[in-house]
Amino acid sequence: MGQGALGLETRADDEVAVQAVASLDHPETRAAVTAERSMLAALRGGCLAPVAAWARCEDGQLLLDAVVLDGAGTQRLASSH
Repeated sequence: MGQGALGLETRADDEVAVQAVASLDHPETRAAVTAERSMLAALRGGCLAPVAAWARCEDGQLLLDAVVLDGAGTQRLASSH
């Protein structure tokens, strides 16, 4: 989850740096990454958990597809919202 998204940090009190990176923000990408990471946090998953998510914005709506497998990979639970 969050694959391919780049995160930048600045000091909150460094207005020059904040303004310099502000134009790089892409609200739809930020929303998608937030949705994917929120789902992983709700499931209490980590980087080794058999969990997948794909969030994206389409026609003004945030969509999230998710898959969870059991440890053996034999049972699969999928959901799309």
